[in-house]
Amino acid sequence: MKILVETPKYSFKKYRKKRRGYAVDLVSPIPTPFNYGIILNTKADDGLPQDAIILGEKQPQGRELEAEKLGVACFTDEGIQDNKIIVSTKKRVDWQDKIKINLFFHVYSLYKKIVGLTTKGRIPDTRFEGIIFEGA
Repeated sequence: MKILVETPKYSFKKYRKKRRGYAVDLVSPIPTPFNYGIILNTKADDGLPQDAIILGEKQPQGRELEAEKLGVACFTDEGIQDNKIIVSTKKRVDWQDKIKINLFFHVYSLYKKIVGLTTKGRIPDTRFEGIIFEGA
C-alpha cells in the first residue's frame, strides 16, 4: 500500500495534508515516537483517509512509501472507530515499538479527554483499545 508521511517522527505537532501543503491538526503534549501519515486512496470510518503509524527511521513530511500492514492500533475518537494501520520501513515490529505505541496512545487518549472537558465541557468517548498484529 502507498503511505504518505504527514507528521515526521518526534514531532509535537500532528499535521494533516491539505490541498496546498500541510496544516497543524493538533499539538501533542509528548512527541510522536513514530512517523504518522495516511494510506493514499483510502477512506476510514471518520471520513478521512486511513491513518498509518509508520515505524522505522524518521521520514520527511511529504515522502511517499510502499509498505505492508503489520498490525492495527485500535482507537476510538469521539465515539467513532479511528484505527491506525501499523506499517514499518524495517518490515518488523519490535518490543520497543510496541511500548512506544501503547504509551503514546494511552497519553494521547487522556490528553484528548482533558481537551474535550476544558473546551467543550464534556469528556469525549476517546480511548485506546490495544494493538492487534498480523499473524498473531
